[in-house]
Amino acid sequence: MASKNFDASISKARDYLSKFDGGSVTFESCDKTGIGRIFLHNEGKKNSLTGKMMVDFYECVEQLAKWKHGKLVIISGKGEDFCSGGDLGFVKQIAKPEDGYLMCTFMGEVMRKLRSLPVISIANVKGYALGGGTEIVCSCDIRVSHQDAKLGLVQARLGVTPGWSGLSRLVEIVGRSKAIELLTTSAILSAKEAKELGIVNFVYESDDELKKYLEKFQKNEPEVIQACKKAISALDDESSFEGKHRAEREVFASVWGGTHHLEALAKNTKHNK
Repeated sequence: MASKNFDASISKARDYLSKFDGGSVTFESCDKTGIGRIFLHNEGKKNSLTGKMMVDFYECVEQLAKWKHGKLVIISGKGEDFCSGGDLGFVKQIAKPEDGYLMCTFMGEVMRKLRSLPVISIANVKGYALGGGTEIVCSCDIRVSHQDAKLGLVQARLGVTPGWSGLSRLVEIVGRSKAIELLTTSAILSAKEAKELGIVNFVYESDDELKKYLEKFQKNEPEVIQACKKAISALDDESSFEGKHRAEREVFASVWGGTHHLEALAKNTKHNK
């Protein structure tokens, strides 16, 4: 394949993409609550990503990977929309196969890192999540959506296919046949339709409903939540039953007899007296 001739190292992609300015992706965290927030912001452009924003996103995920006090990170778009994929002005400047391959290599790495984070990643969709925006959504562990939101892999309307690794996640979620239907028809789904397909886990009407839903992910200690996430992530790298069980055992052993385990046992013992 021609792609084998492309020099697509992450460092090269990072240097190249950082030249295309505009917008920002920022990260905020609170050690007390264990909640982190990533905001996609490209005003007036439905938070579509420029090259610089892609690099920002990478750096935010890198910070999250080192956050010991984290329980979850909520990814949202600033303003009325989540994200509409790549910024068209930026896309027009890199409309060559080798540049597209470079961008996809980099964004695929961002999505891989996002999926393997020690914290729970939650996409919070308001307004539109289109094209690459839906790929970001599918790459998150949990997907929540306002009832009026719209989602869709609409890349075919621009004569291309998804390339940020979100397509493989979509197939995992909805199955091969449905993924082909959604992709080739450029279907735009309502929040209700997305939930019926499993693309969205929870649909909310008010911020209070969303707050209550998110609270259930905050009940346990950061170390325990991260261990649970690590156990599930470890299964992605194993194909055999024994390999999967070995990965599961190793994470289990890392928390068995630990501080939080012993404290929980002591509390339960007291309650049983």
